[in-house]
Formats: sequence, C-alpha cells, structure tokens
Amino acid sequence: MSNNLFFQLLEIDSSDKLSSFINKNIQSIYDFYNLDHKELLLAVSSIDEFIQVRNNFISDLDYSQSNNKAFILILLDFCERFNLISSTARVCTIIEHNHIVINMRMKAALLFLHPKPHTNSELVDKFDAICNQLDKAIEIEEDNNKKSIITFLNYYGIIFRDTNTNCFEQIKNKIKLSIENKSYKFLNEIPDLLSVNTYAYIQQLIDNIHEHYSISKEVNDGYLIEKDTNYSKQLENVSCDFDKIRTIALNSRIKELRAESTINRGVKILESEDELFQYFYRFGNMHKAKILSALTIPFPQEFNVKLNLIDWGCGQGFASMLFLENFSADMVEKITLIDPSEIALKRAALHCKKYAPLVNINTICKTLDDLTVSDLKLNTTEVTINLFSNILDIDNYSQQHLIDIIEQNEKGHIYYVCVSPYIDEIKTNKLLSFKDYFSRRHPESFHLYKEAINTKINKFWCCNNVYTHRKCLSHDNQYGCNSKWTRVMQVFDIQV
Repeated sequence: MSNNLFFQLLEIDSSDKLSSFINKNIQSIYDFYNLDHKELLLAVSSIDEFIQVRNNFISDLDYSQSNNKAFILILLDFCERFNLISSTARVCTIIEHNHIVINMRMKAALLFLHPKPHTNSELVDKFDAICNQLDKAIEIEEDNNKKSIITFLNYYGIIFRDTNTNCFEQIKNKIKLSIENKSYKFLNEIPDLLSVNTYAYIQQLIDNIHEHYSISKEVNDGYLIEKDTNYSKQLENVSCDFDKIRTIALNSRIKELRAESTINRGVKILESEDELFQYFYRFGNMHKAKILSALTIPFPQEFNVKLNLIDWGCGQGFASMLFLENFSADMVEKITLIDPSEIALKRAALHCKKYAPLVNINTICKTLDDLTVSDLKLNTTEVTINLFSNILDIDNYSQQHLIDIIEQNEKGHIYYVCVSPYIDEIKTNKLLSFKDYFSRRHPESFHLYKEAINTKINKFWCCNNVYTHRKCLSHDNQYGCNSKWTRVMQVFDIQV
C-alpha cells in the first residue's frame, strides 16, 4: 500500500467502513508506519488531510478495540513527527475522551505541542520535564533512542522557529550544560547539536538520524556456534538448568558494572559479551517467568511425534532453552535459531547444543525483514513450535513479510508461543494483530490456549522479589510492587 494508504483512507465515508478497513489492513498500517522517513514525507499532506476531513469518523470508532487504539496512537505519532499542530489537537481530543494511555515519549511531545504553551518562557521552562520523559522512554519503552531524539529535535525546532533569539540561546545553554554534566544521556548522542544555527539545520539533523538508524546488516551464512571461549568452558561444568547457567552471567557482573549499560529495555542488537552478560543478568528471570507461564497447561505437556522448534529473534536462546528444559529434547528433530546479532546467535547455538547435543541446529543471522523462505529449510515433521519471545512488539520490521515467510512454510500442526512485555498500546497490538491474522486465516482449526495482558497498573502478575521468593516491602495484595513485571501473552495453534 505504501504511500497510497491515506489516499484510500480518504475515500472512506463512514466510521464502520473505517473500522473494517483498519481491522483488515492492520499489518499494512504497521508497515506504512515503519516506512522510510523520505517516503513518509511524501504522504504528510494526505495524513493531515485525512485527520482534518475524516475527524468525525475517527471520533466514532470503538476504542475498546485494540486495532483502533493502535491506529489513533499511530496518527498521534505522525502528528508529532511532522509537527501537524491542528491535527494534533483533534487527535488528542479523541485520545483524552476515550481515556487511551499514551507512552512516555508522546507525553514528552505533548508538553510542547498540546495544549500549546501560552508563552515563550513556559515553552523554555519545559526543557527539563521533556528531557526527563525522553530519558525514561529510552530506558523503559523505546527500542532505541532514535524516536526520542527526533522528538527532542522537534521541540528544539519549535523553539528556533516560533520564539525569539533570547529563548533559543537559553535552550542552547541548557543543552550545553546538560551535555557537560551528562544529565540526559541522549543529548550527548546527537551529533552537532550545539552547531545548530538554522531551522533547516535542525531538519537536516532529523533526516540524518533517520538515515543513521536505518537497518543494514551483512548476512552471515553457515552454521554459527560459540567455541573455545571461557564461557563455553564454564558451561560444560553446569547442568542443563536455566538458573544455573544464568549464574555464570551473575558471576560476570563485574563486567556489567564496568561497562556502561547500553541495552536499554533489551531489544537492541547485542554486540559484545559484556552486553550478553548484562542482558542475561537483567532480563533472564523475566524471560523465564513469561515463557514458563506460556508453556503450562492447557498447552500440551508432551508431544508424541518429532517436531521442529523455531526461535524467532532468539537472542541467546532463552526461549529454546526453557522449552528444552521442560520438554524432552529427544522429540526435537531440528532447532532453527534466527537473530541479527552474530555473537548472541552463536551463544544461542551453544546453549541449545548443551541441552540437545544430537539435534540438528540451523542458525540464521538475519533481521526479520531479510529472511527468505529458503532460509528456514524445515524438515517434514508433523509438529512445529514457533517461539516469539520479546520480538513481535519491536519496531522496524514488516509483520506482513514475517507472516508471508511463515505461511509459505506452514505444514502440519503448528503452535505459536508469543510473549512480550507490555510497553504501550501500539507495541502490544502488534502481537495481538499477529494472533488475529491467524484466527481469521484459519477459523476452523485455530485454537487459543491462553492469553494475558498484564501492565504495571492492572492485576498483579509477578515481580523479581516474588519470583525469587524474597520479601518485598513495597508489595501489596492489589498492585504488587513498584517494580512489577509486565506481560503480553498469546498462545495458539492451527492445523494446515
């Protein structure tokens, strides 16, 4: 659909038709959302026009539906990205009326967009509040710092374009002081920020950031596995037990303390052993808790036929390890590990070979968008288990491309184990829409085993203290603790 998406939306003449279009085309909407910046620039006028002239239809959507909530939040993101002031007000009114939760980055954006500050001084005074929100967004919510940096540059652009020279100099001094004191880490990562002297320069910085973060990856073919390292030798001396293997990472925590924490919420492509240890230390327990909660009854507890195990975005192979730990490795015909990080993929293969030394392992060092049908090289087996742990909610991949790859390899009885943290409505809906696609595609054979959405403000699920059976002073029966974990889970199967 590409740039024609909003031209099609402009032709819709009722809220019911709009809702139907969103539900039928949600994968294409996400793909449009992730288009290259230059392509999106060509569509800005149609996005703005759609929000303006179809506002009544947008307002009348049923926002109890996840796809509609994701759609209005995507519109808000477009408004912020392209500084569509009038459309921002319209979209915000709908969001506020329907009590839709927005993420931290968008909260930062609305501090300077809506309601618009009354004076220049008020706009300048929001600098620290905006930067604080963006710092939190990068650490907790965002896949990387790209979107938050662009949001800040949009704020900086408004200061330059809409205020006077005195205000601009005040903000520039605040930026200089923050960079010197490293008050907000993301400011130190914006090249040439203090050299800004025109509004066009700010726009060029935004364009450069988009280009800098575009994904291009050299593909490594062949079987990849970690060999002859200190970690591989330590691994030989522990049993096939996730917690005991994690202890190696805990014992290497000195590296985690020495290295600056750069893995944020854990979705960046890992590039060093320090980052592997950090990730295992910080997120290992959460991965285990989510995966095990997905694999319990009513999910089948044994399989009587040989199966394929595919770990999409495998990282270090945690999901595969936990599956193998809880099901017999003897029933696994082949393990396919997919991840763009070569160092993580090699470790995942090492972990899986530890649990299943006789099983054939296929490693694919690619991003999801680089995958081809022939990469999977699946055996002819009756059962395939697809593990999607902390991957379906990430940015910058085409869900439709992923679905196309899956469908061209579908055969037999296929299980989908999908778990992610709850980050925001857009990311959560990516996982839900993935499940919904297969429920519509295979209505007769689709079976949902379990589903759950646990945020930090709804029913308590788990936290590190509860998980490790330690007393938590801030724990209460209704809300759990201040550091409780979140979870989005969809477990289902189909037969083809």
